[in-house]
Amino acid sequence: MNDTVWELNQRRQKLLHFLFKERSYSKIISSTASNITFILGLIFTAIGYRLMIFNIINGNPPDSYIWIITIFILVIASILFFAIAFISRNNIRKKYNRNEVTFDWTGNYSSFIHSYRADELKSSLSNFKIDLSNIDDEILHYESLHQDGIYKVWRNIGIAVVIISPLWNELVGKVIDLDLITLLLLAISAILLSVLAMSITYFIDNIFLAKVLKYKKTAAILRDLKQIL
Repeated sequence: MNDTVWELNQRRQKLLHFLFKERSYSKIISSTASNITFILGLIFTAIGYRLMIFNIINGNPPDSYIWIITIFILVIASILFFAIAFISRNNIRKKYNRNEVTFDWTGNYSSFIHSYRADELKSSLSNFKIDLSNIDDEILHYESLHQDGIYKVWRNIGIAVVIISPLWNELVGKVIDLDLITLLLLAISAILLSVLAMSITYFIDNIFLAKVLKYKKTAAILRDLKQIL
């Protein structure tokens, strides 16, 4: 190849656009129903957390109506997030006739999306001048970008955690002073709030790590294609 570095970088940008813009999660799986359900889930989760913090700070008794409302809202949020996974699975089965796709409680169906993108790219590799002679170099390039990006993102997140840790310590101090019944109620709430972990992961992956994860996914796709070329 006699390409310039500029042309090489342009091809790599077009490859990322091909995989993650033209074949984005929303275009492959999402639907109006799943998008609305996700937004409602975030709203109910935010309201539930705000009420929980309000109850802790104000020392509301476990049998108060505000605590009952809080748990009820968090139950609704949990149901909504799980509903997204069912809606997405049905979309895949109907749109792509993939009845063998199993339920993914996270709703990401990353395995299916990975395979779909790889199959789409297989017939277009020549457009990006990728073949067995240089595919290892391309894989190494995207893996290096991923590692570098991960370091920079988590460095910034670490700085943010240091800044907000005094506020967290203040909240923990209030929790320690609560009675046993209230603590048990908080434990139940914590179980219901397991959806928050999924929400935070989704937020970090799709906001802070979106660009970085594209490099990792691209390397994985190329590695799989290498096995079948």
